[in-house]
Amino acid sequence: MNQDQITAKLSQINSKGLEATFSLSEAALENAQKLAELNYAASKDVLVNVQDGIQQVLRGQGSKISY
Repeated sequence: MNQDQITAKLSQINSKGLEATFSLSEAALENAQKLAELNYAASKDVLVNVQDGIQQVLRGQGSKISY
């Protein structure tokens, strides 16, 4: 192998490495987005459940108040 062939081979290897890095980064970002969406949905569900619980407690306390 001469210098030009070695340079071309190294360039090809480097290019493949960059492609793999890009693909892995893209997959990581997609997974991070999915995780963020799941966390948002879970937080939203928790908030709704807490609000429902508070409303039930307040309704229960309101019925026990005597005037």
